[in-house]
Amino acid sequence: MIVPEEDRIVQFLSFGHSSSGSHPRLCFIFRSRKTLLSSNEGRFDGTPAVLKKMAAINRRILFLLSFLLVETFATDRDVLYDLYRALGGDDTSYVQSLIIEGPKWRRRDNWDPSLNVTDIDSFYGVNIYSDRIYIDLNHNNLVGRLPDSIGNFSKQVVFINLSYNNISGQLPPTIRNLSSITFHHQPPLTDDLGLETFICGYNNLDGSLPDFSVMQSLLVLLLSNNQFSGPLPPLPSNITVIDFSHNELTGTISDYLSSYLALSDISLSFNFLTGEIRFDPPDDAPCTLTNLSYNQFSGSISNFIHVSRGKICVITDLATLDISHNHLTGHFELDLSQYESFQALTYIDLSYNAIESTIPQELFVYTLQYIDLSHNRLNGSIPGIISYQSIHLRSLFLNDNALSGDIPVSIVSLYQLQYLSLSHNHLTCPDLSILNDLTNLQLLDLSVNDIQSTLNGSISSLVNLYSFNVSHNRIEGVFPAAQVAALQLLSFDVSHNLLMGQVLPFRPTLEILDISSNKFDGSTTWITSLLSIYDLNISHNQFTGNFPTLPRLITLLDVSHNSLSGSLPPLSNSSYPLLNTLYADHNQFTGYVEDLSPLTHLKRIDISNNHLHYAFDVHFNANTSFCDFRANSFECPLSWDIVVLCGANCTTVDFNSSRVILTMALNFDEFSTASFITQFAKDVNISSSRLSIHSVERGSVIMDVTIEPPSQLSVNEPSSYFLISQLYACTSQYFSSCPYPKLAQYNITEVQQYYPPSTTEGLSRGAIAGIVIGAVCFAAIVVSVVVLFVWRRRKNRKSDENSPEVPDILDGIMLANVKMGNIVGAGNFGDVYRGTWNGVEVALKGIREKDNLIKFKEEIRLLHKLNHPNVVRLWGLHDNGSQIFMVLQWAELGSLDQLFRKASWSDRLSNVDLVCMVHDVCKGLMYLQNRHILHRDLAVRNLLVDGMQHISDFGLSKENDTYEATSKTIPYRWSAPEVLKDRRSTMASDLWSFGVVVWEIFSMGRIPYIHLSNLQVIKFVEEGNRLEKPERCPPAIWDIVSSCWENDPTLRTPITQIYEDLLAAYPEISERRSPLLNRNPSVLRTEDSRSNLRGRIARVFSRVPNDAPPAAVNIVTPSGYAHEEATQTNFNGGTYEMVENPTQTKSQPAYVYG
Repeated sequence: MIVPEEDRIVQFLSFGHSSSGSHPRLCFIFRSRKTLLSSNEGRFDGTPAVLKKMAAINRRILFLLSFLLVETFATDRDVLYDLYRALGGDDTSYVQSLIIEGPKWRRRDNWDPSLNVTDIDSFYGVNIYSDRIYIDLNHNNLVGRLPDSIGNFSKQVVFINLSYNNISGQLPPTIRNLSSITFHHQPPLTDDLGLETFICGYNNLDGSLPDFSVMQSLLVLLLSNNQFSGPLPPLPSNITVIDFSHNELTGTISDYLSSYLALSDISLSFNFLTGEIRFDPPDDAPCTLTNLSYNQFSGSISNFIHVSRGKICVITDLATLDISHNHLTGHFELDLSQYESFQALTYIDLSYNAIESTIPQELFVYTLQYIDLSHNRLNGSIPGIISYQSIHLRSLFLNDNALSGDIPVSIVSLYQLQYLSLSHNHLTCPDLSILNDLTNLQLLDLSVNDIQSTLNGSISSLVNLYSFNVSHNRIEGVFPAAQVAALQLLSFDVSHNLLMGQVLPFRPTLEILDISSNKFDGSTTWITSLLSIYDLNISHNQFTGNFPTLPRLITLLDVSHNSLSGSLPPLSNSSYPLLNTLYADHNQFTGYVEDLSPLTHLKRIDISNNHLHYAFDVHFNANTSFCDFRANSFECPLSWDIVVLCGANCTTVDFNSSRVILTMALNFDEFSTASFITQFAKDVNISSSRLSIHSVERGSVIMDVTIEPPSQLSVNEPSSYFLISQLYACTSQYFSSCPYPKLAQYNITEVQQYYPPSTTEGLSRGAIAGIVIGAVCFAAIVVSVVVLFVWRRRKNRKSDENSPEVPDILDGIMLANVKMGNIVGAGNFGDVYRGTWNGVEVALKGIREKDNLIKFKEEIRLLHKLNHPNVVRLWGLHDNGSQIFMVLQWAELGSLDQLFRKASWSDRLSNVDLVCMVHDVCKGLMYLQNRHILHRDLAVRNLLVDGMQHISDFGLSKENDTYEATSKTIPYRWSAPEVLKDRRSTMASDLWSFGVVVWEIFSMGRIPYIHLSNLQVIKFVEEGNRLEKPERCPPAIWDIVSSCWENDPTLRTPITQIYEDLLAAYPEISERRSPLLNRNPSVLRTEDSRSNLRGRIARVFSRVPNDAPPAAVNIVTPSGYAHEEATQTNFNGGTYEMVENPTQTKSQPAYVYG
């Protein structure tokens, strides 16, 4: 059946208009009468009747078009309402408040959402131009999901921008409806309209991208900065601009770009795209921008930029190319004949790949303004011709490659250059003044090269320079302070060079300054001029004077490795609210360290290797992750924070008692002396045995108390004098500065030093007579005692002459030619000095008090009998006229606990080294126990180190199998339960201490029970608790340690069995010897403290191979001569036998024995 033409048109115009009231899916452009009539060609005869009929048809068409246009606007209005509700809230009143009053939906003031408007131009963000609708709602804080009805917009909507909002969810699949329509079997009325630009970047959209290929009208698609995932979507064939950057897209791209030849701008950066980049567009391709950076593309760069069929496979009109931060390799296949193919290039970024090539001169075209080839593997020199080809170049980044040769002099031709980075190469430059003509330079980075030059006159003309870096070169000469101070610099780095001289004030605008590792000297007063500085490093120089005055905005400060002195400044949050890192180690600072907890941003602090004295109230905030307070002169007590976290150690410098009168505002009848002693001792971290109460009187509470000195074996206990000084600070008058807030409960109102009452005034005659008589009687008693003492001494001398025993040992081993040096440590009885004897380094150990002479003599007698490589050797005695000293074997590396505290050593010790230490201690203890000697003070502090470990400090030792002590002086943290309870020492109690020593070794020198006081240690051990297994301790070693800590002494494994267990677990350990035995210790002293493990530590702890011959060592005899002995040992029953060879060897230095 033939359908009348007017009915065909009506049907055609009604297509897609459903009864549900949805919008007609058409966009209308009026066709001319000529076009309309041409559609009836063949049946139009031009008669009046026909013309009249055609006029009627035209009127019907105009009516239908007007009706459908109104319906279109009404439909777009409904979609806008849906969009408002979906992105602003479901409640109408809430939506209205958002639209009219709320800040999330900005609008025109005259638009009322309650009005049934047909003029959608009244909506905010909606504009109509030439019957085309543009919707722009960016930056409106829209929240929610896009409604499905967004696909119902009419074809007059050609532009939608919803970027910079908080839209979430997936793109509705109906989005594909926003395009022109092609009717099956029906010709279109005119050129179709439809969505041409869709922008929805900077939102929170996710899911996979839909198929956009049906949207043939779409030209621009911008969906960056969302969370889209999955593969790249199909696109319309005519699309010109895409931006899918900053998403999570995956898949390959090998043939993707070649499928859409109309693309002019491409941005796929910051995704997870893979595969090779192959792009072979036609010569007339319009591409001007390509950004494929920050993906995982691989393959050769020549696949993208190369010569193919006589042309370059980068579009001729390409202006911007960024494929940085990928995995591209290979080299460029270009030559100068293709130079003109890149004449449109202005921006190139190929950085952060693995391209191995020389610098491609062909890319340096006349139009080029920016090029970044950094972080590749480019080699060769910098071609001088590039300076003439790209005279408009403003940014040149060639850093982090393998370039070599001189920086070309022709670089001065780049007069417009603003940013130049050539760092991390092997470039040279004999004269940096060639850069002085680049007056537009703002950033210059030549760091980490082989430049040997001076700074004088090299940057004086760079008036626009704000960042200058020539660090890690060989820049020498006097620092041109005046020239540098004249520049408007923000960042200045000349670290790790050979500059010298003093530093003058910089401009106050400087923010970053690094002049570390040079030879600068003088004071640091110039730092006060740096009002804007936040990153300051002056370390490893020769600055002197006090700690610099810092600007308030300082964030990082490094003044380490200088000669600064004085005290540290108060570091409060109000003074330095942004301080993050502080390095002040290896200086000469003294005094007090204040509390650091107010520094809320502090993360790292190192004040080690100074002469600081007090740090008993130092705490940190929760952000502090690193601290180092080691190698200072701290006096006990210390804050437990810096002991546990920062490796700090302290010593007690005063061992005198103090007697004071305390007045406390307390109720006398309710006051308990016992409770006071217990609680006070706990609050100030001392043993209650140190408090002696003489009297307690009324008048509130007036207490006469003596505070005894701490034990020499105590850990982190304050001296009596220190406690008295703090009690003064804790009186009610000064309580705000009290370091022990818990003392507030005692309400101390007065602290008075005790003085004995005077007896010289106001005495009666009877009292005077009594004193005289008492004095006479006392004199008579003294005379009698003296006479008795002289008589007994003469009697003893006569009996000694008739005795078969050897003469007194003190008279038999006195040495001559002994010279004393500095104090290096302390023992149980006195200080230890470094000295020499006949040119050989020795240690000299004396006594502080003559009352200890008997015990000192016992230690000498005991040591004189001992001869084992793992026990310290006594060479003899020395009398300097006022004191007697033991002359002992010198251990170059000091005690083992000191070794552990040195990071340059402890960080390099392997488990093999630690097992060797345990083996040495085991052999030494086995030797002692076979000779029935109780050491009673085994600890790593009493192990000396040179080529092996030597047990030392026999001040508490006894030549017996059992000993019951009467003194309270015991090493609580190393003592067995029976020693803590009954003071009874046995061979088994030394085994317990051996187990603690092994724990210390594998804990890298940590103090046992570090968080407990001595009283708490006693309770902890008696309840059956033990130290936890160190992380580095092997299971075989831990089994040995556990067997040493049996509560029943009879169940502890004998030392001989422990020795056999060690050999069973580590069979090679018995044949390993230290190469130090054949080395001069003077070499050891002069080596760099930061040398590697095999360069220094192996010399101390590694062992000789199995097939090595026996080492010859020198034994120094009391007579001063050296004789050679073989170091082959016979551990038969644990004894150490030495076979003497009387042959003298004067050619080898006599310094230590093995």
